[in-house]
Amino acid sequence: VAAVRSAARAIAEFHRLDIDAPPRPIGEELARLHEARQFLTSTRPDLADVVSVIVESVATGLAGASSALIHGDLKPDHILIDGDRVALIDFDLLGRADPIVDVAHLVAFLGKPQERSRSRREETADTAQVFVDEYFAHVPDDWRARLPLYHAMTSVHKAVGLCRRRGT
Repeated sequence: VAAVRSAARAIAEFHRLDIDAPPRPIGEELARLHEARQFLTSTRPDLADVVSVIVESVATGLAGASSALIHGDLKPDHILIDGDRVALIDFDLLGRADPIVDVAHLVAFLGKPQERSRSRREETADTAQVFVDEYFAHVPDDWRARLPLYHAMTSVHKAVGLCRRRGT
C-alpha cells in the first residue's frame, strides 16, 4: 500500500511537469470509439440505445479535457519503486494529452488481481482504489470526473473484442 501511494504521488507530480511533448489529440481515440459503436450496434441491435448513450456521454465528457504530460503506456512494469523513490521507464509514447488516460490505463492493470504476482494475490487492500484516492488528492479536483468516462470507453472496446471472439 505504501508503494502504491508513493507511485500515485510521483505520477501526479509527473503529470504536473511543464515539459514540452508531442500532442496526442483525443480525436483519434474518439473516432475508434465511434467505430466500436457502429460495430456493436450492427452486431447487437438490442444494445444500440445503451451503447449510443455511453459513447455520446464519453465523447461529450472528454471534449475539452485538460492536456498535460502523459507517459502513454503506464502500467506496473513501467514503475520502479525503491522505498520512497519512484522511477518511470519506457517513454516511447510520451506526449501531451489528458493525464487521466494514464490513470485509467494503470488502474485497469491494478484492478486485475489474477494478473498480480503470486505473492501479492492475497493482499486485502484494493490497490487500484488506493492509487486512485492518493493520485486524486494531488491533482486538480475536476480531473477525477473523467476517470469513469475512460472506464466506459474501455468497456465498449472490450465488448467489441468479446463479440468478435464469440463470432456474434
